[in-house]
Amino acid sequence: MTIDPAAPATVRSVGYSRPVCVGGSWKPGTKAGRYFVVLNAGEERRELASFDVAAGLGGTFAVRLRLAAGTYELSAGAGGIGVYAGRFSAGDRGGWSIDAPDGALTGAMFAMASPDRGADA
Repeated sequence: MTIDPAAPATVRSVGYSRPVCVGGSWKPGTKAGRYFVVLNAGEERRELASFDVAAGLGGTFAVRLRLAAGTYELSAGAGGIGVYAGRFSAGDRGGWSIDAPDGALTGAMFAMASPDRGADA
């Protein structure tokens, strides 16, 4: 068996009732703001979780995801789970929305053992 170190990591879900965890990190100098963990379902981007990056600091994130049963690539490609930058809009209906994929944060994601599942995450 050959392992390709350039291949995206994956996360396996057994269903919505058993969340999976993913984590990652960002380097100092990463643009501050809200970032979204997103399932790229073709034409639709489904927000799964979000986290905030503070200005000038490096850091880490860990989020729990509820997914349909299956194996998902940790990538911004079709069918994958990736990290997307947020865009803030002021005004009457202001708030954060999903913007463009962030390759550095997506590339730094990895699957974690869920606290309620042990090492089978």
